This record gives sequence, C-alpha cells and structure tokens, in this order.
Amino acid sequence: MVKKECFLRCMGREVENTYIAIESAKFVISDDRDDLPLLLFSRIISSVESVITLEVMEQRDGALVLCRVVLETYIDIVNCVVNDEYKNVLFYEFCRQETKFLNFMLKDTNVDDGMRANADKRLEMAKRGLAKMKGKKEKTTISKRFESAGHSSWYYTIYNDLCRNAHGSLDALLGSHFSNGDVCARKTNGDINFYIWLVSELLWRSLVRIAVYYKLCAQRLSVNVRRLKMLCDMFSPLPQLEKPTTPPAPARPARPCW
Repeated sequence: MVKKECFLRCMGREVENTYIAIESAKFVISDDRDDLPLLLFSRIISSVESVITLEVMEQRDGALVLCRVVLETYIDIVNCVVNDEYKNVLFYEFCRQETKFLNFMLKDTNVDDGMRANADKRLEMAKRGLAKMKGKKEKTTISKRFESAGHSSWYYTIYNDLCRNAHGSLDALLGSHFSNGDVCARKTNGDINFYIWLVSELLWRSLVRIAVYYKLCAQRLSVNVRRLKMLCDMFSPLPQLEKPTTPPAPARPARPCW
C-alpha cells in the first residue's frame, strides 16, 4: 500500500490528465438531455479534485460532504447509462423540487434579492417541465436510486455514514468535536483514507461508463483508466469492490455536437 501523501500527489496529477482527455474527446449528443451523464461525470471529477485538495489541507469536514456528492452522483451515472428513462425521472424530480423551492422563496420577504434573480423565469420553466412530463412522472427516492443501480447495501452502510457526517447529528458532533472528554471547537482530524480511496475508485469506474456510453476513443481514455485503477489498487484499504459490469452502449446517431 502506497503512502497517502504519494497517493494524493499522483491522484492530483491523474485527475488533471483526465480533465485534458475528456475535454479533447468527441461527444455525440443525440437529444436535449443526452448530455446528462457527461454533466454528472463533470461533477464527480471536480468533487474528487476538491476532496484531494481539502485532504492535503487537512480540512476533512468539507471533504466528507463532497464524498457523499461523489457517491450520489456515481449512482445516478450507473442508472443513466443502463436506463434511458432514468433521465426523465431526474428531470421530473428537478422540476418538482425547483417549483416547490421557488414558490416558497418568492413569498419569503427575508430572502436576499440576489436569490430572487430570474426566479419568475425559473419557476415558469420548471412548471413547463412538469407539464411536459405529465403522464411520465415517477417519484423517486435516494434509496430507490441505490437499489436500481444494484448497490442497496451501500445506501445502508457507506451512504448512511456519509450522511451522518454531513449533517449535524449527534454521532457526527461527538466524532468530530469531542476528544478525551473535552469539546474541541476546531474539528479533530480523523482518518478518512477509506473515503479518499472510495471516491478515487468511483472516478475511474464512472470514466469507464462514460467512455462506453458516448463511444469515446477507448485507446486514449484507457490509459487514464489504467493509471487511476492502478493507483486505487495500490492505496486500497479493503479487498476490491465487486467488478463493475460494463453496460451496452445505446444506439445513437453519429452527429457530433462538441
């Protein structure tokens, strides 16, 4: 197992290499929501980059919040690439939450004017989105998302632990701000090696799925995948997770848009 300092340094370099590879790749976008998997992957790679930066700075409170973001987003990528209807589920949930949020915000006199910017237009767009999805709507929950991605156990273990650290729950407070019987205003530095490895592992796994989904140049991205996987294998605190199944690439017209 490599030392954490070496792993973080190498991962930072490989994240930058992956940025370059993705930005130079040619994507084929077939409809107005077909770029969703790419958007999700962009969130994963930027969040992993931030986790590495925060860990180097030993700011682990924020790092654990971002680890939860990576896990949630990876689950969405898995669902998106194997089920085209999943995009409609996410789109409906977004419009529903946006409508609820904006309706309350426009009535709240304590909200800053900056938050109200374009609120009317956003609300109108969200309502149009809900109307467009009429008859196709399907309410979902985060536990259902994990289940449909084939990772129900992660919801009750890894995700549950990250949520408790991300919120102000009692166990998170005791674990972060209580040491040897004393309250510590500054967060005590715990060991989050497992989560550093996990988000790095999910980065290369999501890269594989993105490459297959968009039919990207396998030879170019395979180098990034191999390097990321090699680093994760060397740093792994646990036996490897189950091998990800590569989803079949959906048929799509050859119309380059990027």
